[in-house]
Amino acid sequence: LFLAAKPNMAVAYVASLRTWRQVRWLGGICLIVSTVSLIVRPSWPAEWLGALRQMEYVVSPIMRPYGVLFALALFKWRRTDARIFLALVCVPQTPSLYDLLPLFVVLRTPREVSILSLLTHALFLAIVVSGPFASFDRYAYELGYLATFVVYLPVMIMLLRRPNVFEDEPQPESAGASWHFRTYIERLPRLDATLLLLNGAASLLLLWMTLTTRRI
Repeated sequence: LFLAAKPNMAVAYVASLRTWRQVRWLGGICLIVSTVSLIVRPSWPAEWLGALRQMEYVVSPIMRPYGVLFALALFKWRRTDARIFLALVCVPQTPSLYDLLPLFVVLRTPREVSILSLLTHALFLAIVVSGPFASFDRYAYELGYLATFVVYLPVMIMLLRRPNVFEDEPQPESAGASWHFRTYIERLPRLDATLLLLNGAASLLLLWMTLTTRRI
């Protein structure tokens, strides 16, 4: 149901499917939801297309300046995460910070997650420092432009460092394995511990800015 309501996420999900049975199930659910929506509001497709024509800032990341570099992910076409990345950068979207969240799906290690988390914090701070903007269109353009270099390109570099092979299904943890936060922290390499500490500091800064910003 969620995928039918959020087609740009659905495209990325379809790129990760491995069997035709999964494709048929997804297509059937989306068809049912779309049919019901047309019965409830038959005019919504025309209204949606009309709204898109008025929103020049709705554009796929690959169509932004230097976005063509994202096509390099095709060199890893066998990988599910690379196909998801390509689907995400090819779907038109409104430049925003929350639209970057699906990129975390293509990450494979805690270090990559920490790095991308820091980069999204850096992007937010860069937008705050660059503002205020003359219009929402200008804000959207600047955010999309900065996201190309601060977020999307680093994620693509992470993908290019991986072998171009079909991944095996992830193995579940053994039933007897135990996990303790303190043990996990103690075993972290110094770089990962530093990244985790920086993320904590960036989160506190974001919280402080939210609480201290004057609202008019």
